[in-house]
Amino acid sequence: MAFTSWLVRLFFPKTLILVFSIFSFLLCIPDANAASVTLAWDPNSEPDVAGYRVYYGKALGNYKSLIDVGNQTTCSISDLEDGEAYYFVVTAYDLLGRESDFSSELKYPEPFSLTTSLSTGLNLISLPLEPLNPSISSLTEQLSPCLLNISAYVNDTYTWEFYDPAQLDQSTLSTMEPGKGYWIEMACPAEMTVVGNRTTNPVTLIPGLNLVGYSSLTPLPVSQGLASIANKYAFVWGYKDDQWTFYDPADEVGSTLQVLTPGSGYWIEAIEETTWVLP
Repeated sequence: MAFTSWLVRLFFPKTLILVFSIFSFLLCIPDANAASVTLAWDPNSEPDVAGYRVYYGKALGNYKSLIDVGNQTTCSISDLEDGEAYYFVVTAYDLLGRESDFSSELKYPEPFSLTTSLSTGLNLISLPLEPLNPSISSLTEQLSPCLLNISAYVNDTYTWEFYDPAQLDQSTLSTMEPGKGYWIEMACPAEMTVVGNRTTNPVTLIPGLNLVGYSSLTPLPVSQGLASIANKYAFVWGYKDDQWTFYDPADEVGSTLQVLTPGSGYWIEAIEETTWVLP
């Protein structure tokens, strides 16, 4: 008995959909703190299928847990540990108890990747993912020889840090992280690809100007993206293609910045100390 090619879905309250053609999987990725998943798959085409079993564990090919879901094509699992990686496979069995081979394997969470295009001159960017390797030299290796320098504003100390590939011994910036904005100066166009995991870490804002990153893979209208700090900020500025854009919550129609986009950095003028949490 064989398990046919199938489609697995993970369903969560907030989702971003990515397709992984190698395994024919469709994943809907949850908030970072979720500790449960729901799996769904296409039914096996054989007429004598009696049910399905879901195997999972924390190591590749080592499935210590088993759930017999009977003759249904969904399974909810709620005993997962936050921050741990899990591997899932499904089998089908017939009326005589004969069981198929394992299906293709699904890993959760699966790292994401995002590519940001950088133009010649200044670029205001951010990392919407928690990079697997936060080293700035690793993240920017693909930008050589176009990269001139990177600078970041430390909001709570009102100071600047910088990374200069030509002056590594004098550079004060060694890592990059989500939630922060970065100025990248380029001598020629290039693309920066970041591989990592989604993050929902809140961003602390202090009164005055804050250089921040947009930690989401989904574009959102400015008012929606900043809903958690409504009435606590005065202005938002963005910079792209050598042009400044702005958002004034008191004049949305006249604002030139309407959407927060993944990979972009922003200046937010906060009225008071507050915490920005994405919806």
